[in-house]
Amino acid sequence: MKLYILILILVSYGSINAQFLNGAKQNSTANSNISAQSDAFSVFINPAKLSDIHRYEFGIFYSPGAFGLSELKSGSAAFAFPVKDFSGAIGISSFGFDLYNESKITAGVSKILAENISLGFTLSLNNIKISNYGSDNSLSLNFGAISKLNENFSLGFYYENLNRATFGNYKNQIPSFIVLGISFKRSDFVISGSIEKETDKEFSPRLGFDYRIIKAISLRSGISDNPENFSAGLGIFVDKFNLNYALVRNAYLGFSHMTDLRIIFE
Repeated sequence: MKLYILILILVSYGSINAQFLNGAKQNSTANSNISAQSDAFSVFINPAKLSDIHRYEFGIFYSPGAFGLSELKSGSAAFAFPVKDFSGAIGISSFGFDLYNESKITAGVSKILAENISLGFTLSLNNIKISNYGSDNSLSLNFGAISKLNENFSLGFYYENLNRATFGNYKNQIPSFIVLGISFKRSDFVISGSIEKETDKEFSPRLGFDYRIIKAISLRSGISDNPENFSAGLGIFVDKFNLNYALVRNAYLGFSHMTDLRIIFE
């Protein structure tokens, strides 16, 4: 029975897994924040936000198994750094187990073009390995943009796999989707909303908030539709370290736990 459930999830898991590799902070707000979040994991979320990073930063993310299945474990790591007038980042991610595995290496760059506009690009080398079937690689191009309307409101745009890369001769093996988002940010909280449209799938709206209740602790929550998820999370800040935890509940498949650690270098 478990094997049957696993096969069903793997068949339909592409878009869900794409979200789980973004980091615990982003997952705790239902992946709604593409316009205000700025950290090393932005290389997976919206590379335009890398332009706000002016120090070296490293992040590592781990989920022991989506929906309680160890076969659906995932992890990623990202490193962001300033380079003169640009900001860059590189990230690696992996999902699956010995019989089925997806991995990706992503490198990106971002630049502030004007006082309120930033653009970013990433190039991803995607790899898939299936036991007894071999492996394949593919290159995908991703693009992001941010427009800061004022000191509180920001608009975000992200296009994943804009060149429609795929594995072999099969269409849509690598998700291709567009995300539009808006955020309202104050010193102690962020409210974010976005809507995503993946090829051949319905629109997916998301809403989330992040409230810094005290200097050392943030509380987060979010909700999304298609997939129908509810999420919650916690962030702990100690000096140069930020530890995040997220709990995501899918209406049909159950709970997923994930955590990440970010380190900022002066």
